[in-house]
Amino acid sequence: MLATRLDREQLELAQTVHRSAASLLDLLNDILDFSKMNAGKLEFANSDFRLREVIEDVLDILSSRALEKGLDIGYTIHPAVPEWLSGDQGRLRQVIMNLVGNAIKFSGSAPWPNGGDVRVRVERVGYTETESTIAVSVTDQGVGLDESVRQLLFQPFTQADSSNARRFGGTGLGLAISRQLVEAMSGEIGVNSEPGKGARFWFRIQLGNPAGTHPPPPGLSSWEILILDTPCSAETIRGILGPKCVMVQSVDDPEIESRSWDVAFVHAQADLAELRKRLRGTPIVLVFNKNESIGESTEIAVTRPVRAGRLVEALARIQAVGAAPAPASPPRTGGLAGHVLIAEDNPVNQMLAVKLVTNLGLTADVVSDGNAALAAARIKNYDLILMDCQMPGLDGYECTRVLREKPATIGTPIVAMTANAMKGDRDRCLAAGMTDYISKPVSSERLRELLARYLPAAEPL
Repeated sequence: MLATRLDREQLELAQTVHRSAASLLDLLNDILDFSKMNAGKLEFANSDFRLREVIEDVLDILSSRALEKGLDIGYTIHPAVPEWLSGDQGRLRQVIMNLVGNAIKFSGSAPWPNGGDVRVRVERVGYTETESTIAVSVTDQGVGLDESVRQLLFQPFTQADSSNARRFGGTGLGLAISRQLVEAMSGEIGVNSEPGKGARFWFRIQLGNPAGTHPPPPGLSSWEILILDTPCSAETIRGILGPKCVMVQSVDDPEIESRSWDVAFVHAQADLAELRKRLRGTPIVLVFNKNESIGESTEIAVTRPVRAGRLVEALARIQAVGAAPAPASPPRTGGLAGHVLIAEDNPVNQMLAVKLVTNLGLTADVVSDGNAALAAARIKNYDLILMDCQMPGLDGYECTRVLREKPATIGTPIVAMTANAMKGDRDRCLAAGMTDYISKPVSSERLRELLARYLPAAEPL
């Protein structure tokens, strides 16, 4: 509904329903996680991952919530932190998500970017041949906490005080769960804060050094880069692109004309006409919020909160055309290309799945059971199949096994879409021949992230 045309009152009501449902889902997940911990049933995975991507995923997911409150969000990672680490990235993401979500919740509200900012910082504070000790902090400019309140924060079903529970909502489980997760990863968690001066939540954990060999990030240290953006976003860009990035606060800053720049990253609301005069042909990359329009600008654009991959793509495009002004190009919207088969027996889930995939730019056919999925796959070639596991007649597991025996579908990505989220469910899906797994209720952000692994981006119009 939120992706359709609504008047102001309808939009407000739909947003309220969506936030309420999301809050209820958060509450249920928190209680489930807490009960698993108390029962000693929480399992930890171990695989190589990029810490930067974990943080960027969290900020991407929470960016809309931050924008609603006028907050800027960003991150910096100290150069000593390895690009790749080994551990349970899902549980690490859960801790960072809780801390950033809390920072957004307890920050003030004002027109963007005057609500303040929330920043994630990462350092390496210990190292051996097999492990790295990583310190992560999340700072905000919110209501702050006095000492008596800080002592209660990591207890289950406890918030800072009863007025906060009424004002901000929540179960008070997020920090208790985060503490148990951090301690299970041989770490510690804490907070520094004063009333009215915001808070700094931090944790330290031990992560393994990567087991495999991974390519290094692109070398960008030779680029002379000018950044004219909000302080939080500018710090994020400089942290990604290197020490030669120079941050300025306004178009009138004399530093702009102090040297020749390879590229300038510029706030979308800056005075571009004046800036172009002073930069004398320097390629410009606009930095804008997801809810902003950049009109008819001819510059390359990236969305805020910025991701390393998007910045590298922008620089690669500029490098390809030399120092000439960048050609007109609309920003990437996350749209995908392809034709998808949805195998799902529940009518409500069918409707939701179709809306989610069509909003991503995909086309879709829908069937209600495994036998119908086999028949559809004989008639058409699908780029991907979303497969419910529990269906009448032929279920998703058996249907996948049959599809994997057919030459036409042996390599087709099949993504399990199921309410089963217990230990072993993912392994059962993979053992049946499925390519990946997403648990219900399916969020648009998570689905887009997953499908982008297997489907190409849509061509700009």
